[in-house]
Amino acid sequence: MPPLYLYDDYDRCLDEFPERATYCLVDSWIVPNDSAPLWSVIEQFSADRKRSFRHDRLQRGLCMNRCHQLLTRFDPRTQMKYFRARFEPNDSQVITFDPNTFRGALDWRNRYRRLANQCVNYELKRQYSLMAYTTVEYCTTNRAQTDRDVRVSAVQAAPEALGDAGHIQTMKYVSFPSFTTLFLFHFFFSDKIDVTFLFVLGTLLTLTLLSTGYDCYRYRQARPHHGGTIVDGLRDYYRSGLERPGVSRATVLLVAFSLPRNWHLLTTARRKVSSTATKDLRFIQSVRFLIMYLVIAGHSMLFNCIFPLQNPQYVELNYRRVITMLIFNGITVVQTYFTVSGFLLAVHFVDFAEKQRRFRCWDYLQSIVYRFLRLTPVYAFMLLLDATWLIRLQDGPIWKRVAETERTYCRTNWWANVLYVNNYVTVSEPCLQQTWYLATDFQLFAIELAILALTWRYPKLLKPLLAVAVLGALLIPAIVTYVNRFEGVVILRPEALKYVLWYDPMYRKMYIPTHTNFGSYLAGLIAGLLYHRLKRANFDAVRHRGFRTLWYVSLPTAIVLLLSAYIFYAYDFEKPALWIAAYAALAKNLWGALFGVLFVGLAFGVGGFLRTALNNSIFRPLGKVTYCVFLCHLFVIRVTLGNIRQPIYVSDMRILVSTSSTLVLAYIMGTLMCLLIEIPFSNVQKTLFFYKPENIYKEEIQLVCNGCANESNSTVKNTKEIEQES
Repeated sequence: MPPLYLYDDYDRCLDEFPERATYCLVDSWIVPNDSAPLWSVIEQFSADRKRSFRHDRLQRGLCMNRCHQLLTRFDPRTQMKYFRARFEPNDSQVITFDPNTFRGALDWRNRYRRLANQCVNYELKRQYSLMAYTTVEYCTTNRAQTDRDVRVSAVQAAPEALGDAGHIQTMKYVSFPSFTTLFLFHFFFSDKIDVTFLFVLGTLLTLTLLSTGYDCYRYRQARPHHGGTIVDGLRDYYRSGLERPGVSRATVLLVAFSLPRNWHLLTTARRKVSSTATKDLRFIQSVRFLIMYLVIAGHSMLFNCIFPLQNPQYVELNYRRVITMLIFNGITVVQTYFTVSGFLLAVHFVDFAEKQRRFRCWDYLQSIVYRFLRLTPVYAFMLLLDATWLIRLQDGPIWKRVAETERTYCRTNWWANVLYVNNYVTVSEPCLQQTWYLATDFQLFAIELAILALTWRYPKLLKPLLAVAVLGALLIPAIVTYVNRFEGVVILRPEALKYVLWYDPMYRKMYIPTHTNFGSYLAGLIAGLLYHRLKRANFDAVRHRGFRTLWYVSLPTAIVLLLSAYIFYAYDFEKPALWIAAYAALAKNLWGALFGVLFVGLAFGVGGFLRTALNNSIFRPLGKVTYCVFLCHLFVIRVTLGNIRQPIYVSDMRILVSTSSTLVLAYIMGTLMCLLIEIPFSNVQKTLFFYKPENIYKEEIQLVCNGCANESNSTVKNTKEIEQES
């Protein structure tokens, strides 16, 4: 069969032709031809849409100057033999990017539509006796393209250059200013948003420098009061805190961006804590880190599989193995974060409500606003980075696909991200695609907090409300699955992976919406309420045989749940079917329930060595940084993998290396973002809204949003007083 991907030498093309060398990425659809023996093979192999790529859909990287030289050797009649007019596939809608996604794409498409068509068919007809219709996705040239390029070329391009006569003529261009002049103009003046990012970054660095300098000055003033080494002095200085009598709010704000102080907040371990709940829930930090590792591993494999492949059979064969369902159905692990969020919400809400004895509407609104302000600063920074400077960091034949889509969508759809509704709107044009989780989690937080507030105000509603919520959590995925004729699990079709699932109906309607993810969050919330009730009853989980048995079978059951997805990949069942809908409802909710049991057990001391390992203090900083890592890890993957020149040979070892390097680089970048943005803005927020001059050092297990410190207003008011660890 024709290779799915075939690229001309990108760098040679742009270097070999000094006068406007042009390299285009094109998509081709093979025209059905029953008389060609190879067509039946392509058709049969591509029929398994759940496990195979469409081998009648090809991608080519073409050096248009080479194509021009190739085709001009033939007379016009011979050139026409390699042209195929547009046709509409019978089986499904053709998926391709909106040409407005790429700057100047419409101009490139008009300029090279015939030449690209004939160049691809020259290969297919001579080698495989097949023909294809080809469309240009975008082009790259060895000179800077400006808006003036697009306007002028659209007006002055000769009709012959477009190939409307069916053959190739010499292409005509207009003269432009030098490359250096255009580059400098574009770099420094043409894009105000790019300049805005530099201003924001410069402001953050300046604030950090000034705040660190002021903090060092205060330390030197206080140093005579401390004995011992410099390290001991610094430890005592930061341990004493700032929220004490005699320290003004202005002073606290002035050191909010202090780098050494924020590093101390991030890394310093604690002594025994006075709060039993905080001590019980130390394992949460390790859960954050481990799930983040699995998310990075999954996304590393995803990007390795959606990039041009030299061996697509690696992906197709893995779809046919049971054990690899742990990976392809591994997207379910994201439900763990929802369970963690629900669990911690319930724990902190009960702690707060028991002390305050009331939870008013004002408290509810404050919690929502506080959460928004807690999440948004570092989130907005990543939005701005992807919308501006990402596109400048690499190049290559697929770099525009990797980076310019992000640039365009972040500039047009940023509002959906900031309002946390990007799990319902702009799904097919996502900015920071992984942040659908933030939108879903934010909405679930508001819903579940309202449920808790109602049950606290009216205790008799607790059981009825939870019963209705559980019923809804089961019915909604079942109804969505049945009505849309979906499979029992979210299927990652190879062809859909090419577009990162943007246009996949099951991803849009089943995987990311709030209403279909309600169950896992609810399971965590119920587990948190159960933890409090059992804690008051002095429940001994370690000695309770029934609970220990349930706890030890939870993780194996979760693994079996992942493996069970194989039946939906291997077989085609008649749909809609009630049993498939029931399976979807069970699978969507069972994961959260199983991990709810695991969390309650770990909190009560079940797990032995596993619990000891999860409570290790090394996970504390790793867990606290995971929100920033979650936001930046796809940026790292794009920058490190997006500059490929030829289709890659993917293997288990390549994916392992990619995962490991991404993990390390993402944690470095995430730590910097945490120290420069997340912790400083958290300090400012707490000082402005909840400042109290008390001589305490504060820490709590915070409500999780992929490792984010997303505590509600209630958790801030109910902060635990903790002694530091020596």
